[in-house]
Amino acid sequence: MSAARRSGARPLAWVVTAVLALGLALQTGRGLDRLRASKALRVVEVMSERMVRAGQASPALVARHIEILEDARRRDPAEVGLLVALGGQYAVLGRPEPAIEAYREALALEPRPETWLNLGHVLLATGRREEAREAFEKALKVAPSLGGRVPEAFRP
Repeated sequence: MSAARRSGARPLAWVVTAVLALGLALQTGRGLDRLRASKALRVVEVMSERMVRAGQASPALVARHIEILEDARRRDPAEVGLLVALGGQYAVLGRPEPAIEAYREALALEPRPETWLNLGHVLLATGRREEAREAFEKALKVAPSLGGRVPEAFRP
């Protein structure tokens, strides 16, 4: 290979190396964001479980959980678990519309029977019986074992 060809290849190699390094840095940053989002979800889940066991849901703590989950969502918008947890926190706080929105967003990403079930309960609490019935039917179609968690009037 001539010296002219070799010298022309070096700048290209540097460009490729720089692009690959930039890609690696971006992926590392995304990975760290996803890790932080996952950790936030876990913290909220543990704290929520403790709240439920104690039989008390502090509105201030639930509001803080929502802040944590919203921040985690910005870090990892495709994590379905964050949306499901967010829907649950809004439901506990007595804010059904944001809960419904969060559950529907989660279902658009990944339809899980438990999410359909949770959506059904929130819809029922708001008096939207037909929408609740549809949600319960979808949950039971995929997971008949959830029948015991569906109100009797909505079981097949």
